[in-house]
Amino acid sequence: HRNDNVSPFFINNISKNRRKTEVRMYNSIIAGVKRNSLMLATPLDDYYSGEFAYSYLQTDTLGQRFAHDNVYALKRDTTLFVCDLYKDKEQYYDFRLDSLSPARDIADSLIATRYPLDRLGKNRLEDGKPDAGCYEY
Repeated sequence: HRNDNVSPFFINNISKNRRKTEVRMYNSIIAGVKRNSLMLATPLDDYYSGEFAYSYLQTDTLGQRFAHDNVYALKRDTTLFVCDLYKDKEQYYDFRLDSLSPARDIADSLIATRYPLDRLGKNRLEDGKPDAGCYEY
């Protein structure tokens, strides 16, 4: 049973009495079978310092103050990865991008220069338009 109210990437427990909580994610994919795969849950926005950019995100809880230059998931996007996360449980953890994936060509080139090769050794910078996530199409 999947509880749709709990996000797999959940940022909370932010306190006025501690250093600011900071999360920075670039050129990433945060998506899956949950309605909100990423959630920032705090009324203390001033005590959170983070940024999500040049990524594919499945969320409706992250304000513009913390996010820019992202592509947001549609209600049920079945072209993100080679396998459909909703159907094929055999390849559930296969995160290679589909040819029609909305995560293609959205990553920041400058950030990609720090990580020029994907997990399989493919050059992210070869076509001048790096993809979000751990695999270059």
